[in-house]
Amino acid sequence: MIGQLDLSLLDTSAEGLKIIENNEDNFLYEHNDNRSFIDNIKLDDLNDLSGIFNDNHNDSTFCKNEKSKVSSDILTSPRTQLSPRPPASPRSKINMVNKLVENVHMMKDESHIITSPRRKEDEADEALIVKMYASMNLTSPKKCDFENYDYQSVSKLVDVERSKKEIPKFYHPLGFSTKSDNSNILEIKNIFSKYPGNEMKINDFHKIAVALGKPKTWGGILFKGCIGVDYNDDVTICYNKFVTYWIELISSNHDDAAQFVRLLVDGANKNKEENKRAFLIPSDFKFLLQYIINTIEDLDNLREASFFHELYIDTVTVRIFWRVCRFWDGKISIEEIRKSNFLSILETLHEKGKLDNEPYYFSYIHFYVIYCKFWDLDDNHDMRISSVDMKKYGNGALTSRIIERIFLIRNYHKHVNGFPHYDTTLSYTEFVQFLLADENKRHFKSMEYWFRILDIDGDGKLSFEEMEYFHEDILKELNLQGIASNSMDDTLCSLFDMIRPSNDYYITLADIKRSKMGAKFFNNFVNVTKFIEQEVSECEVSFIREDNDIAEWDDYCKTEYQSLTPENDGKSEVSDEHEISSLNSTEELGF
Repeated sequence: MIGQLDLSLLDTSAEGLKIIENNEDNFLYEHNDNRSFIDNIKLDDLNDLSGIFNDNHNDSTFCKNEKSKVSSDILTSPRTQLSPRPPASPRSKINMVNKLVENVHMMKDESHIITSPRRKEDEADEALIVKMYASMNLTSPKKCDFENYDYQSVSKLVDVERSKKEIPKFYHPLGFSTKSDNSNILEIKNIFSKYPGNEMKINDFHKIAVALGKPKTWGGILFKGCIGVDYNDDVTICYNKFVTYWIELISSNHDDAAQFVRLLVDGANKNKEENKRAFLIPSDFKFLLQYIINTIEDLDNLREASFFHELYIDTVTVRIFWRVCRFWDGKISIEEIRKSNFLSILETLHEKGKLDNEPYYFSYIHFYVIYCKFWDLDDNHDMRISSVDMKKYGNGALTSRIIERIFLIRNYHKHVNGFPHYDTTLSYTEFVQFLLADENKRHFKSMEYWFRILDIDGDGKLSFEEMEYFHEDILKELNLQGIASNSMDDTLCSLFDMIRPSNDYYITLADIKRSKMGAKFFNNFVNVTKFIEQEVSECEVSFIREDNDIAEWDDYCKTEYQSLTPENDGKSEVSDEHEISSLNSTEELGF
């Protein structure tokens, strides 16, 4: 119960009641840990309360001396004539006291900070509130001990809430981790037990691949990955060594793509512990492709012509990097393997008749066409193509400026015996890249190849001057052949209308890819024959097959194969024996 109040003592000046906001907050947010002192407050004499307040108004809990401009005599002065408004009614003061007590009880029950009951419209009441809180602080037997406060319970609650909001891992470069399944280990043990000393050679390791749920074509890389570079035809693997290696491999590589890359990397490096790269380079594929030559039934006759093994391996390797590798750094990442169709095609190669009908990587017919094209251009048969040799390509289809740019771009800086050496010819693998780019311009790698050729200053933009420079050679060839053509301005205007670039003054690679008209665009600058073919046609065929970027190349290889083997009566498929004999009869290879 609140005692009787002498309300006459509450008449104070409004100007004397102005309190700095920081001082007021210090009072309003003071905690009181004593749960019972509120009920025992008895204001027997308001003069005593005023006395307490007057004696302690300079305390740090009430206001800061250096900031407070309010003097104690003003705070306790009676009402003067300077007061801007009359004193509040006695009834309002009693209501304020009751409300203050209710708020204090609420703090005791709900354990939260009391919100300020300040009423801006009645500044006189602030004096009473300040006095009440001042007396409460002075009579409080115990303050909150922040130093010994148990923050551990609070941190546990924070950790629980944080764990609920934690974002699950969504990037798995080595595949999704699943519960290991060792059910096939017993089957592998049974297979090893059938061989002397529980040791197996590579010839029978396709059985282990099948037991692990992998394609038969994985047999070689499973064996080589475990052995490493120290491989020969007589080496064997025991059960314990392979199982230990396989369990360690799958513990960190959780899907086929990651496991495939790890197997090829381990099989191509001496120190597997130091070299844990997560990408493939061209040399990593050599053993796998040689294993395919030795085991795939469709390549039986190629197996007998050992000279062509390396050429076939180089051709397939270039085609793998052409389609799988997104960049030009000569590295295939796990993610690129995962997104490509390479592993799914590799899985089907052991089936009879699949290899020649596979247009992406392994087709022997495609290899046959590529090699014959290279051999026809290589006059001195030194396995290098010079700029003079290149002029014969397509019966002079390439302009002189394009040939110059091709050899300038491919003029890699190499070191021979510690001294710089500039190679002015194309190797076989570089010619394979060129042929893929010229005969399949719809593929994104082909667009990147030719854009780099045309972009003379290397700024990533094809300007009017650059396009005019290369199209001039096309117009010259047309004039020599007596073929009428559009003017330069008309051609460039039509190209800009076709590509619809983002900028009216140049064309970027992104513009060409977005337009899906890259083949027609680049033929205006690169290949005279293809330019004539698309110009004389009434309109470009709008029908595009589902897999157009490979269908164009596949059609080219089938057509060329028929022209190279006219004795097969128009059939696109012949026996491997005939193909090998045809290659060997080509000027006896010059050897």
